[in-house]
Amino acid sequence: MMPISASTRIGRHWSNDIQLDDPNIPMYWLELRWKGKDWGWRSLSAKDRTRGTGAIVDTIWRRWSEGGTIRLEGLSVDILQKIICIKDVEPPLMIEDLQSKKRYVGEKSLKYIEVWREGKIIPIDDTERGKSLEDGDIFTSLKKVFRIHCTQDVFVTNRIHLDISNPEVFLEIDLKKREAVFIYHHRQVVVQGIVVLTLATYVNAVLDGVPWIGTAAAFENWKKLGGPDRSTMERLGWERGRIRNQLSKQGCFALDKLFQSRRGNNSYEMSICLTKEQVSYVDSDR
Repeated sequence: MMPISASTRIGRHWSNDIQLDDPNIPMYWLELRWKGKDWGWRSLSAKDRTRGTGAIVDTIWRRWSEGGTIRLEGLSVDILQKIICIKDVEPPLMIEDLQSKKRYVGEKSLKYIEVWREGKIIPIDDTERGKSLEDGDIFTSLKKVFRIHCTQDVFVTNRIHLDISNPEVFLEIDLKKREAVFIYHHRQVVVQGIVVLTLATYVNAVLDGVPWIGTAAAFENWKKLGGPDRSTMERLGWERGRIRNQLSKQGCFALDKLFQSRRGNNSYEMSICLTKEQVSYVDSDR
């Protein structure tokens, strides 16, 4: 049994908050999140093999109630014994000593932090009563260094400082909503509109095992996804610029690395700086 933060990612990749070491488990499998009033869970990949309890609260989230379980079909016996089950549905408040890895949950954390009536959280020895700690912040208290995990009713998508080329960034695309979400632990940045088709074009090339794609081929694939027939191939260049613009306005950086180019046999080829393990679709066979 272990405490989880307000947003917790589970999978095989080392960068997940909870790592499960089994070859049948996807690199990025599940996200558990405190939704303000209750817990929610969603599968980030292997959606057809993921089984769990809880009412659907929107298109991708299920409510996670006390005693609920989540499992993945096709796992080995020893992993099946570690089926995910929630034991306590109280809002998360936990601090972790980054040196000893010891975790202080609920009231035990109050040795190092102070929670004010209006919800402000500060280190116990902060005599200046400065800025309130937020989920994921690293702070010092009584000469120890901690990371805090606490409730956030709303996950903002602005003022996010996010390196878009970080290998721990995860991208989820919803073509029906024309919405793409870049996820880095508890941080999220959203790209919306027809530019999502351009993201999907280059993501599909990665999923197909041929990440470098020429302009003509990319343009045809873009139109198959719903791009207007009257557009010209130059449209893809404009769309890539609009994607960078949306991300820049939300505080992302290293945007020059999002799309890479090289000289091909007959034309320039483009690629997106993501791997198969970093991308997934909502309600798609991909």
